[in-house]
Amino acid sequence: MKKVTKILIIDDEKGIRESLSEILLDEGYQTVLAEDANVARKIIDSDSIDIILLDIWMPDCDGITLLKELKGKKKIKQPVIMMSGHGTINTAVEATKYGALDFLEKPISLHKVLKVIHEAVLISLEFPPLSIEFLRHSKNLKIMKLLSCFDKKNNHHYFQTSITESLLNIIKEISNFENPVIKIINQSEIKSIDDADLFLSENNNSILVFDKLTNFSQQSLVMYKILIDKAAKFNYEVYVVDKELLNSEDAIKYEIEKFNHIDFNIFNEDDDDDIIETSKKILSFYLEKLSNKIFKEFDITFLNKIRSDDNCYDLIYLDKVIRQSLKESDSDLITEDDFNKIQTVNDGNKEKNLDDNGLFNHLYKLELREAREHFDKIYLQYHLKNKISMKDLSKLTGLERTHLYRKLKQLGLKIS
Repeated sequence: MKKVTKILIIDDEKGIRESLSEILLDEGYQTVLAEDANVARKIIDSDSIDIILLDIWMPDCDGITLLKELKGKKKIKQPVIMMSGHGTINTAVEATKYGALDFLEKPISLHKVLKVIHEAVLISLEFPPLSIEFLRHSKNLKIMKLLSCFDKKNNHHYFQTSITESLLNIIKEISNFENPVIKIINQSEIKSIDDADLFLSENNNSILVFDKLTNFSQQSLVMYKILIDKAAKFNYEVYVVDKELLNSEDAIKYEIEKFNHIDFNIFNEDDDDDIIETSKKILSFYLEKLSNKIFKEFDITFLNKIRSDDNCYDLIYLDKVIRQSLKESDSDLITEDDFNKIQTVNDGNKEKNLDDNGLFNHLYKLELREAREHFDKIYLQYHLKNKISMKDLSKLTGLERTHLYRKLKQLGLKIS
């Protein structure tokens, strides 16, 4: 049984607390009320809260101070939505800086609060990774054949896919170790290893996961061979995750023939019915496990996109598309538009969108309005990462700070 989303309303005005509570209760949410920061702290420490509505102006402790405490010291993950009847753009910017999801001005409109709460519900969803248990319950012959590959007694495995949370969960489940530590080794990480023995001795009974070996330099290749040769001595299991390696000339260099090969690319162009059926089962798996009140189903346009995208022949990629679609979709129907938002989720797919002319070739396939929005986000992300001030960013973009803040919020960008 799914747990109803529980929302904590923190406001020193009784009338506002109760009116917001009535609105949210009518919409099927559960509410908990706090008149000040002290009561709120006790509730957060003792109760399972999904979303927090927090007033800025309170007598004992202002909302910004409490927000900093909750997102800083307590490190809560719940979305926090700020409320104020006397707020300014600067206040909203400050609240966003310290981790608030959004900012509501009083008097709060019914439409606005429900829209923001819906966005917060999607953000607060916690997806259980795809598991061996789910795969074993599948009656699909291709998935059953895939499962048989996991049972081979071998401490070296090669996965022809990309790293995702679900893949790492499956690796933990098929490991011979209980609660193993996973060390992901990419090109950047392997460059920092000077002493293989010292590195391996830090966590024995662990798992080494090498990511995208095709990107490794010659020097990294040498360290890779040292690490896999010494893995057994330090009681490590070794996994290589690389979508392209097996079909490249580098496969011999990296001694992939010694590995147990597990290919998640289990479907082909004749498997439309299998792909659709598996997609629906993955969606049902997540909906049954989610702790929040949510209903979703696939629209035929989304299913047609899955059918036509050969990346979805890969079970891990297909799972990631569905997980992302649950987050992106803002209605009960998951549609073609949601698929288009997440079509570059796979690293290999992103790389196919690049050519010698630059980073934006994938935008050419979009409508002008959608392409412009993607570019705006890339442009603003670049400047925010370089710690530009809001004042300077306003001058650079030619946008007034009020409009700039709204633009950042619209694109889902946070001010660091």
